[in-house]
Amino acid sequence: MGFMRYARVNDGVVLEIVDLPDSIPVGDGKSRKAKVSDFFNETIASDFFPCGDDVAIGWGYRGSAYSPPSNQGNDGNFQEIKASLKIAVDTMAEQERKRYITAGEGQAMTYQRKVEEAKRAVLEEDPVDAEYPMLSASLGIDGETVKLVAAVVLSMDAEWAAIGAAIEKVRMSAKKAIDDALNFEDATAAVDAIIWPVA
Repeated sequence: MGFMRYARVNDGVVLEIVDLPDSIPVGDGKSRKAKVSDFFNETIASDFFPCGDDVAIGWGYRGSAYSPPSNQGNDGNFQEIKASLKIAVDTMAEQERKRYITAGEGQAMTYQRKVEEAKRAVLEEDPVDAEYPMLSASLGIDGETVKLVAAVVLSMDAEWAAIGAAIEKVRMSAKKAIDDALNFEDATAAVDAIIWPVA
């Protein structure tokens, strides 16, 4: 199995470079040619285009051709590149968050409600299941009583708060470094230097 290099492009600027397998196993020792949509949803996959090893974050893309930034000074083009790089950082941060939480507005609301119920439940001596519907949904899965489920939920919330804050610090620091960059090399170096925290 080999790999293909792709660039994710937004508004004509390369935001991300990824190497993806060039084939996908289909069983019985056989494989088929891989597509970007095998690894990303269709909306995201449509932003990826094949690229060579020389292409880098911040390069331009028009039609089927890549080009390095023509202006590297503090002009309008450079500001556009900076804006695109900051969008790339935000996207990467969200991808990191999704490693620890389930995406989706409904899921986020459910999680928030669980935490609210958990904070109330731990204060009670013997919480009544019916008064904590979100926690009760996890009975027999996360704990045998509402109070035990509440303890698990609060523990997970504390873990998420720690990793979420660490991700946010990296995100904000990278965006500041991009803002402070005086040239293209420094701006892209700020992205290349990102090391996301691990829980």
